[in-house]
Amino acid sequence: MKRRFEQMMKVAVAAMMCICLGSSSAAFAVSKNSGPKTKIQGVVVSRDGSVLKVQVKNSGAIRAVNISEKTKIKNDQKMGVNALVPGLKVKVIGMKSAEGVIEAKKIDLNTYSIAVEQQRFVLTQR
Repeated sequence: MKRRFEQMMKVAVAAMMCICLGSSSAAFAVSKNSGPKTKIQGVVVSRDGSVLKVQVKNSGAIRAVNISEKTKIKNDQKMGVNALVPGLKVKVIGMKSAEGVIEAKKIDLNTYSIAVEQQRFVLTQR
């Protein structure tokens, strides 16, 4: 009887450990970039540091886009993030966070739009 009780206790302890380890590993399995992949096209409305405000082409909604060192900027004419000025047409691919901010993985700039905005900048500086 005592031996059976000891065996049952060992099984119970092992089951409890499995449950505890399973729930803690599930908590660590959640990824930072687990939000849905998002693609938008639109026009840059403003930029404040690493946050762009983009007006979406189809809906007109303003979306916040977060830029990091890992963000790849295509067609930037070697200007990097300095090319991201208001009025510029962009395509953004990234992950949407729980707060609704898009964490940009790639930003594709419209090269014609860059030329127009550069000319506009030069003309306003005169």
